[in-house]
Amino acid sequence: GRLSVEAVHKLWRLCYRAFKPLGNTSEVDIAAGERMTIVGDIHGQLSDLMYILDHSGLPSKGNKYIFNGDFVDRGPDGVEVLACVLALKLAFPRHVHVNRGNHEDAALSRAYDFEAELVAKYGAATTLLDDADDAFCAMPLGCVVNHGSTRTMVLHGHLPRSLPSLEELKRAPRVRSVVAASA
Repeated sequence: GRLSVEAVHKLWRLCYRAFKPLGNTSEVDIAAGERMTIVGDIHGQLSDLMYILDHSGLPSKGNKYIFNGDFVDRGPDGVEVLACVLALKLAFPRHVHVNRGNHEDAALSRAYDFEAELVAKYGAATTLLDDADDAFCAMPLGCVVNHGSTRTMVLHGHLPRSLPSLEELKRAPRVRSVVAASA
């Protein structure tokens, strides 16, 4: 069945509140024997997300995830993918990290399929798109993965356009639409 509009609204608002105090980057430590699965560009393909979770297992202290943006648009199940990823973040806050992708943007989610999907599933009067935009805006932009003496930056390919240093990324303003801000 489909999630109720009330459930989706509550989930997205809870995630907004969870993301808001976070910085633009997260630090993720991977100890010896722990796994990290990095998932990107699911684009509304719920079956792909379910396959990844089935194959890699649920998040835990020894099995961490970074969901690296582009959850919505293009596929038929962007609402469900976003809800699942955000529910995992709430359920496993220390083991699931979420990065904003370029489709988690107010302008792109309207230009591509996410707005139309929300209207088709929940009706034109819904405020869910505004709720999603708030959650998108509050999402961190990247994760620094620390594995022993190795540090790796995980950042979605389209965000931000040109920041020469990690320190500048940490200070970058959070905006509802990168497209509108750069135009």
